[in-house]
Amino acid sequence: MPNIEPYQYPRGKKAPKFLDITNVVCFFDIVGFTKKTTNQEMKKVIKKIEDDMEELLWEDFNWNERKKRNDLILIPTGDGYGIGFHPSINNDRILSTITDLYKRLVDDDVFKIRMGIAKGPNIRHIDWNEIVNLFGYGINLASRVVNLAAPNQILMHSDYADELLKIKKNPDLHKINEPMQIKHGDAIIVYNYYRVGEFGVSIR
Repeated sequence: MPNIEPYQYPRGKKAPKFLDITNVVCFFDIVGFTKKTTNQEMKKVIKKIEDDMEELLWEDFNWNERKKRNDLILIPTGDGYGIGFHPSINNDRILSTITDLYKRLVDDDVFKIRMGIAKGPNIRHIDWNEIVNLFGYGINLASRVVNLAAPNQILMHSDYADELLKIKKNPDLHKINEPMQIKHGDAIIVYNYYRVGEFGVSIR
């Protein structure tokens, strides 16, 4: 763990812990969540999401560098979640986890979701609440990618998709050749990740 130059923290507070990593992050959100106008409706949506995530991901939830098993960082975003995958998790497992979660959330047709996937440098951070969190370029990039996705579409940033394709062919990755505009006027290349009849949709 890198040495961090300390500054004055409030009495009784521990200094946050930081760790530089490069990992895959997947964001997903619920399309039209803010149209769920009552608290009761929104509670039902969130409960459905958390029930599905608990059943699929709970065994891998708590990130711990000392454990050999693969772990995740789960980040609630209000209308969905971010999932930070431990750097040791192999690509096949990452993709199978993402597609399994997509199917659980979409197949019963309760609501539509969209997903964005990217890989990049991040900082694992133990925050003031002693909760493991992430911040950095990689997580910001994944949030930009999900904002480009259409309902029930899974988009992947080209940096990660190209890395996967260098390892082996993947017929489920379909490059969108036209650059897509993101924040601050920047443009990125993304891939549409889908398999007809199984997961994701082709919109563009």
